[in-house]
Amino acid sequence: MIRRKAEFLIGCVFVVTMVGSVNGGWNSLAKLVDNGYDNVLVAINGHVPENLEIIDNLKEAFTEASDYLYRATRQRAFFRKVDFLIPTTWQDRPEYEAVTVERFSRADYRVEEANPVWGDNPYTVQYGECGTPGKYVHLTPWFVLDPDNIVEYYWGNKGRVLIHEWGHQRYGLFDEYGQPDEDYPDYYIDSSGTLLPTACMKDPVGWNLNKNTYKPCRKNKKTGLYGKDCVFYPNLNKNTMPASIMFMQFLESVDKYCDDSTHNREAPNKHNAICQGQSTWSVILQHPDWVDNEPADVPSTIPSFRLLYPRYRKIVLVLDVSGSMSLKSRITKLRQAVYTFIMDEISLGIDVGCVTFSDTATIISWLTPINSDEDREEFLALVMPTLNADGNTAIGSGLLTGLQVLSQNQTESVEGSIMFLVTDGQENVPPYIDDVTDNIIESGVVVDTLAWGVFAEEKLETIASGTKGSSYYYSEQTQSNAHVEAFMEVASSSSSDSENDVPALLTSFGLELASEVTFTDSFYIDESIGANTRVTVTWARDENKTPVVVMVTSPDDVVIDELSPEYVRDKAIGRISIKLQGIAKIGLWKYTIFNPTSAPHELTLSISSGSRDGSGAITLTSWSGSEKVDFPSFQYIYAELKKGTVPVTGLTGVIAHVDRPRTEPLEVVLRDNGAGADVNKFDGIYSGSFVGFSRDGRYSFHVSVKTVGNANNDYTRTGSGARTINDTKAERDFEQMLNLESGLERTSTSKVFKVSDYDISDNTDYFPPIRISDLRVIEVSYENQTVTLTWTAPGGDLDHGTAEGYDLRYSHSYNELFDTFEQATPVDDSNVVEGRSLSDPQSSGETETIQITVPSHGDKVFYLFALRAYDDAGNYSSVSNIVSANLEFIDDIDEEPNESMNIGVLIVIVLLASMIAVVAGVVVIISKKNVLKKKKVGVEKEGDRLPIQDLKLQENVV
Repeated sequence: MIRRKAEFLIGCVFVVTMVGSVNGGWNSLAKLVDNGYDNVLVAINGHVPENLEIIDNLKEAFTEASDYLYRATRQRAFFRKVDFLIPTTWQDRPEYEAVTVERFSRADYRVEEANPVWGDNPYTVQYGECGTPGKYVHLTPWFVLDPDNIVEYYWGNKGRVLIHEWGHQRYGLFDEYGQPDEDYPDYYIDSSGTLLPTACMKDPVGWNLNKNTYKPCRKNKKTGLYGKDCVFYPNLNKNTMPASIMFMQFLESVDKYCDDSTHNREAPNKHNAICQGQSTWSVILQHPDWVDNEPADVPSTIPSFRLLYPRYRKIVLVLDVSGSMSLKSRITKLRQAVYTFIMDEISLGIDVGCVTFSDTATIISWLTPINSDEDREEFLALVMPTLNADGNTAIGSGLLTGLQVLSQNQTESVEGSIMFLVTDGQENVPPYIDDVTDNIIESGVVVDTLAWGVFAEEKLETIASGTKGSSYYYSEQTQSNAHVEAFMEVASSSSSDSENDVPALLTSFGLELASEVTFTDSFYIDESIGANTRVTVTWARDENKTPVVVMVTSPDDVVIDELSPEYVRDKAIGRISIKLQGIAKIGLWKYTIFNPTSAPHELTLSISSGSRDGSGAITLTSWSGSEKVDFPSFQYIYAELKKGTVPVTGLTGVIAHVDRPRTEPLEVVLRDNGAGADVNKFDGIYSGSFVGFSRDGRYSFHVSVKTVGNANNDYTRTGSGARTINDTKAERDFEQMLNLESGLERTSTSKVFKVSDYDISDNTDYFPPIRISDLRVIEVSYENQTVTLTWTAPGGDLDHGTAEGYDLRYSHSYNELFDTFEQATPVDDSNVVEGRSLSDPQSSGETETIQITVPSHGDKVFYLFALRAYDDAGNYSSVSNIVSANLEFIDDIDEEPNESMNIGVLIVIVLLASMIAVVAGVVVIISKKNVLKKKKVGVEKEGDRLPIQDLKLQENVV
């Protein structure tokens, strides 16, 4: 019975999690209305030099993309309205409109500096499972401006590239070509035993050539496939299939996402591996965009464009000062958080106001421009004396009064302004949240909320979600500093230009320090940070307590204490701040906190530091797969480490700390290994699942990482990006790679999600091992009649713990493994000649490698493998990806040597001026006057279009 329930759940979890991630995942503003996408946002990073051609070129590209999307989606969708977010580092112009809810972090497309892992290749930052939207599409200024007029030689039409990436960004599709860097092979054995290139098309037409010598490829004896330098070059004359855009968008015939009639689910590409063989169109049709959306004839697919500039930045604090805020030192902690927000976090140039509420709402401060430290102090002098707790909880009145403050200047729009609502209680005085929600939404104001404690109003997340705001939660657990972190996050979200200027949060936590006890720890200043480094300690002040004593020691043993000029203590607030002078020295810093009193102190500590040289700090951000979990679904947790666009990869010790209602916290290990919950290996996004629910309610989490010594492994090209024929503009720049030698310490600000329908009395094991999606064949042996397989071990509950065993099977039919797995031939321990027993899995995250014998070998002999894991309750994971092994005889001749081409380019074309030389930007037409400069390719068919591998065209090329 348990097994039957679990097997049913596996299919349900896939659908529920995918839809939950779409609705609660990345915060895109784009929406599909009457077949047109509105509010597609393109943001330009503030570090990109001003150049209006970027906008002009993107307008042209999106116009082409809109028509292509309309055809690709079978007349279901096009780009109706595209907005450009202009950075404040560019000149404000009369034609620019004021920003409202648009933020850099919400952009669907970003124009920013090249990622050295990707070069100028467009790519999408993806983090979730099949159908989960990406974070954003990355475009470089070089790609957009095309200064050398060669972009089409590499990627084809820009509009087509934008739609390839839209497949990743909006619909959660993956690439359908081989990606050897991520162990998705360029070639495979199909169900007839034929060696084919990895493609969506069943049998694409073209040439399999060594990329260094352009000779026909040879098979590798070790793998049974073509060698690592073999590349498939398509023939554009003979490829007439209309799909798929996620394979080679530059093929002239391709104008569709593949559907079930054209999809090749046998190919071992990433899309098939992650989406379990579904066609891209099938995945698209599951997206909420297609609810009640049918094909339609539209008069025009040309988008309208808006240019937006962040002129007015306004924040109003809406603070609960009801009677319950007097409990647990809440009002003291609120005052400390407001003080830190104003003095340390909020950027200059922002208008800030304040409203408090209890029985009614009171305007404490109308909007005040914060343009100097004096402005900060004057604002605090108004606000701090009013933060005293008494009375009821009139949340609706607080919201309406906050809107009144924002509306004081009738000549400026309130759209996009922020109200930050903080409350610990349930509303008990009208008007209520439901009474004012429509008014708030209509105004265009964004409401961010902080739920303080377990009894905070349940509708806070509703008003935040309805206004495109963010929700935060402070559990009041001793080790949490989430109330201060929420204020930090609201301050940083007001920036619209880039993520490069955000300071790094090194550590943030709370603790209870016993009487006359000293707490000692350390923090790292790495090569990316050191400016404006601040150590802040607060204590739950009362009149009878002596302040704690803080001391910081530099790597060269210079002591900073209460006698130092950097040391600022405010006994009235209960706060000590140490701002290190100049640029902090790289290395390990130590700190001590001493409680000299006869009673314990409840403390918080936060340490932050800015970019060392202005190029951006290494920052850590985190988020969850969905904002709400309906049990027995589960939650994904993600964290991203990067410096600007450069990922920080290969770390261990990336931990999510989850606060649970009325229960001890749990830790979740996050990994960047391309297995289990993690879809991209070494992309700087660390992933894990959470199943440790204790009851219904709010859960909060933050992520921390602390390393010693070199923090990075080798980089590989991972993720999702448009395929290019010529890879020279997408080369990695190893000189820009991060090489951290002193270590790394970061923490992310706390996030919240809500759980419902959890039954604490139900002891059913609902969670099977997570699906294995990285099964690989690493070696075959004709002589020994063996195949060596590897994969990453799942856990007993998704990616936690240890599974009970593996059910490994083989077949000669993909359909059998896809559709009737249990009818395939099982592999048992008697077939294992090397490696662990199939009934003895390693713990989650470890690498499994086994060598097994197969029944036969010879011409056209091949095997297909797949497996699933099971736990001790009999719950089975979904079937893994399918891999092929070629057991034919291959001679001992090595594959073509990796020699450099030294006699010029592959093709020299002599064309009359009247002839069109470039077709679709990546191919040339070979005329009767062609001259092959090398005794190379055995393919010289006149009229065939051959892709160019090298663009060093000689002078006789028109």
